[in-house]
Amino acid sequence: MSAYNPIQFDPRAYADKARKSDPEFRDAYDALADEFNALSE
Repeated sequence: MSAYNPIQFDPRAYADKARKSDPEFRDAYDALADEFNALSE
């Protein structure tokens, strides 16, 4: 039987890295900036 071994996931770090390397992701993320800011409050 294998033990449960969760991995760490940091969505902000993932988004920051993706924004720097993928122009399509950056455009889509920036278009939703208002919604993301509202959810983080």
